[in-house]
Amino acid sequence: MSSSSFSRSLGVGLADVSRFEAATAVFRGLDYRDGGGSCRSAVDHLRAWGEETLAAVRTDRVRARMMVAQADLCNLAGWIAFDTGLPELARVHFGHALGLARLAGRADLIANIYYRMGRVELHHDEAGQALDDNQVRKSPRPKPSVPPQA
Repeated sequence: MSSSSFSRSLGVGLADVSRFEAATAVFRGLDYRDGGGSCRSAVDHLRAWGEETLAAVRTDRVRARMMVAQADLCNLAGWIAFDTGLPELARVHFGHALGLARLAGRADLIANIYYRMGRVELHHDEAGQALDDNQVRKSPRPKPSVPPQA
């Protein structure tokens, strides 16, 4: 049985999301201590599992928390990609993280993602892009709908 069919057959609960968040914290610590190359593959596997899990969530409360957890992991994956010399992949991960964080309505996470995106742009001498991103962030936009809590 594949992991996705396993997740769909049993459902996903808050305990599963807690384990996902704990794994993300471990990988963040490894990245900080040893550099992104030490855990990039494992983060990629967890990220893929997180996408499958997010699709299998049955309740709004769990979905909202899993969305934030997946956004946080994608933010970490973006930083790891940047740290390992893959700025284009970093931008992809940050973009996905940003979309999830917006859907979840998490301004703190959105700000953190923009901060990291700006660091990537500045590091690669693309200050103009960082400024453009900042202007987009400051422009008014409709509030995303937040999934109702069960």
